[in-house]
Amino acid sequence: MNNYLLRRMQKSGISASPQPTIPYQRVEYLESSGSQCIDTGLYMNQDSKLVLEYQGFTNKYLLSGSRYSANAQGFVYANGGNSGSAFGDYFLQYGASRTPLSGYPNDEYWHTLVMTNDIYVDGNLIYSFNKITVGQFITPLTLTLFAMQSSTYRTLYGYMRIKSAKIYDGNDNLLLDAVAVRNGTTGEMYDQVSQSLLTRVGTFAYGNDIN
Repeated sequence: MNNYLLRRMQKSGISASPQPTIPYQRVEYLESSGSQCIDTGLYMNQDSKLVLEYQGFTNKYLLSGSRYSANAQGFVYANGGNSGSAFGDYFLQYGASRTPLSGYPNDEYWHTLVMTNDIYVDGNLIYSFNKITVGQFITPLTLTLFAMQSSTYRTLYGYMRIKSAKIYDGNDNLLLDAVAVRNGTTGEMYDQVSQSLLTRVGTFAYGNDIN
């Protein structure tokens, strides 16, 4: 089932249960090295929620998201250390609002990000955007993991590991439930909602097999 069909079913009040068995080998994580990404196929808006289990690398740039430009229609989590990025080291973007995350650590521990207009890492609120002031928006491109798509600039890639990613709509319906898998020797993200592999760009390293 594709994401378009799933959304149509949800609008009609029809529920779709995730496939209980994943037809690929689960692995601990996927790992990018600055040239890979996974396309979720979903556009983000003011009611979207992203939940991401991730690990960064010291002094490396990590990011996931999509935006039109630095000041319009974005949904981006970027965290970077001393990477020398042209962006600046840390920032969040929600709609047309953008804020730096000065001094927020990018370490080599596992973290859980929850991003709506309120952004939490490991259960701690790190920033709140004023949802009323920001207003309604929709990203012009679909959200990518391990990278950020931009309508006015090239796709920018990060260095990070991801175990899983979930995306919810404003009614807390689960639209994406992606986990790291390998298809033979190829690292992929498998969406348990659409029961399909997500679109992959590049070749990922991956962690050990898990049950």
